[in-house]
Amino acid sequence: MIYKVKNCIMYDGSRKGLLFTVENGVSRIISEIPDGCEVENIDANGALLFPAFTDIGAKCYDKCRENSESLETASAAATVGGYRRIVTLGGDCFGDGRVVTAKNVSDGAKSGIVYGFYGDGDIYDTLSTIKENDALYISAGIKDTANGGFARGIASKMSGTVGFSRYDECGELSKLLFAAYETGARVHVMAIGCKEALEMVKSAKKAGAAVTVGVSPFHLALTENDVAFYGANCKLLPPLRSPRDREALREGLFDGSIDTVSSLHTPLSRSEKAGVNGARYGLCSIETTLPVLMTYLQELEEKPRRIGEIMALKPSEIIGEGFSLREGQSADFVLVDPSSELVISSNTLKSKCSNTPFLGQTLLGCNLRLYLNGK
Repeated sequence: MIYKVKNCIMYDGSRKGLLFTVENGVSRIISEIPDGCEVENIDANGALLFPAFTDIGAKCYDKCRENSESLETASAAATVGGYRRIVTLGGDCFGDGRVVTAKNVSDGAKSGIVYGFYGDGDIYDTLSTIKENDALYISAGIKDTANGGFARGIASKMSGTVGFSRYDECGELSKLLFAAYETGARVHVMAIGCKEALEMVKSAKKAGAAVTVGVSPFHLALTENDVAFYGANCKLLPPLRSPRDREALREGLFDGSIDTVSSLHTPLSRSEKAGVNGARYGLCSIETTLPVLMTYLQELEEKPRRIGEIMALKPSEIIGEGFSLREGQSADFVLVDPSSELVISSNTLKSKCSNTPFLGQTLLGCNLRLYLNGK
């Protein structure tokens, strides 16, 4: 059977729609309708059509925590968010087709993707191993410590915590970037949170380091000033910083300095987010990443090509898939109504947890339908 998605606006600006076949349960994008073939139309009702998304940097499952996502809730949340692939942190072990996992340097290098936080050993030696195995090192770019979650300054004072200084963030990042430059290893930093970190990444790229970088929707939408309103639901790594930093990250998103948007999805229970000082860092976000971008950066609606690049094409390229809506590839795509609205609540979220600052807010672009393999 041949299917035609009509009445849609392609993310790259064309209005040609999308043609694909489904044979023996496998879809394939085609460019023309063969003579004599029956066509079934899918009316998109004027929606934007994107390649299905890929996320680098979710933390869905932890076997030591009963409140972490199950395979069912993670898949449901990813489907609502429009994701075909989630590259999860090293503790995740779903083994599902939508989830790519890696354990450590020795095992992960064999599969081509390795995660690492500082404390995993000498970063130079680690990246040398990554280079030898032609693998990809994915890093948080910041040391994971008990003091984490808020920026040092107004946010840490409000919470009574030590907090992260800019030195804490950029000092560790500088080691990683220089080691990447020296070894030639491929490195992806999941998310950066300040202007100085972005400038360092730009310099590393200019020098020839094989480095890519992401940013979270929270850093594009919120600042450290929001801690007063949302408390522990603003606690994440890297921490939220000033409006100046937010504007720099937004500029980096549009000028191409930032390569991807990472959900940093970390579902946590109410008890884990209780209080401020002792609350764990991490936010629930894989379902709301695109709506947050469309709500807080409405200029993106006029640049759907950029959305496709940062949420689908580039992250897929980074992990070695190179997925796009080219002829011959699987019909994995997302239809989005950018004007649709939804009030975010624990009832509307498919994730097992609802630790998000956007609870009670009305977000745009929530009317989304994901097609995987044409279905």
